[in-house]
Amino acid sequence: MIGTGRRRLLLGALALWAALTIFSRLGGAPVYIINEGREGVYVRAMLDTGDWILPSVPNHVECGETIPDKPPLFHWIAVAATGVRGALASGRVLAGSELSRRFDEWTLRSPS
Repeated sequence: MIGTGRRRLLLGALALWAALTIFSRLGGAPVYIINEGREGVYVRAMLDTGDWILPSVPNHVECGETIPDKPPLFHWIAVAATGVRGALASGRVLAGSELSRRFDEWTLRSPS
């Protein structure tokens, strides 16, 4: 058995490692370089066209059919954050992604 003091030390070290890992690259790359940043294009299309379900983005049209990229919950969250602040920024796009991911996990864990 591990003593209480040692257990707290290990948990503290694990929490510190997790925080450093999660936040080490925060703000390190501009929106257009990181993967989720491209989702800002969909958010901008929703804001510009008012199409809240399947925004038309030129790179995702094949044979005249719009190819959906993700479920729209993420984009709706990012649009809501943009509407409050009035500008689209990487932090808002990433926040929408995180909230959407947590909602997805919550729905998967809820009983059927």
